Amino acid sequence: MSDKGKERDSNDQEEGSIEKKKIRIRISLIGVLLSLLGFFSLLQSTAIVYLLMADHNDPRVAQNANALLSLQADLSQIEKVTESAAAYNRQAQVLEERIERVLKRTDLNNYAAVRDLILQQETSYQQFVAALQQGMYDLSRMVKGSRTWYDVYKEDLDRVVEASKARYQRLSELQPEGSEPPK
Repeated sequence: MSDKGKERDSNDQEEGSIEKKKIRIRISLIGVLLSLLGFFSLLQSTAIVYLLMADHNDPRVAQNANALLSLQADLSQIEKVTESAAAYNRQAQVLEERIERVLKRTDLNNYAAVRDLILQQETSYQQFVAALQQGMYDLSRMVKGSRTWYDVYKEDLDRVVEASKARYQRLSELQPEGSEPPK
């Protein structure tokens, strides 16, 4: 058994050394392949640099260079137009804000003027109804037996005057947004 054990150990050692040799060969092949890949990459980069640096007398290069210059000029023109459009847009926004402020002030002034006019009309209306009431009173004193119709009309005229005073009060309390109360 000892001979068989020794044979197995020697076989195992031979197999282990064969495996180690295979691994070394694989690593060496990978190293060689990587070296070749690096070499070809270097050759490719060198060729690209050479082609870019070389002075060619190809007419297409000149045509493309002229087209490129033309495109660059067009691009700079477009940039200038874009900048001026942005400036005009900013100016338009400023003007729009100013117009909104002017319109707001105009609306407030118109509102105040209309309100004042209506308040004056209500005052005139109250004075007219008061004069009418006084005239009816004087007329009722002149005509005998007319006290009854004066009392009936007086109630109606009193309601009209009260409604006018209530409208006057509501109008004088109304204020548009952003305006100051009347002085």
